[in-house]
Amino acid sequence: MPRRSDSLPTTLAAARAAITAQREAVAAAERRAIAAEARAAAAENEAKSYALQIEKLKFTIAKLRHELLPWNWKRDRVKVAA
Repeated sequence: MPRRSDSLPTTLAAARAAITAQREAVAAAERRAIAAEARAAAAENEAKSYALQIEKLKFTIAKLRHELLPWNWKRDRVKVAA
């Protein structure tokens, strides 16, 4: 979209101020993007940590079940059902 000529700065000082303001806006947007990426990476790492913890707990449950009831549940259920 072309800019209208009356919206352009008419003095060098105004042009410099507009350029500075635009650069500051871009820098602020980049900082927000970097912060958002960092939060997303932290959330992803937390999700992976929880998934690993869940897998460890599943393994521990299976191990404890085996120690408590060492026979094969599936095998014994088939024999009882048959």
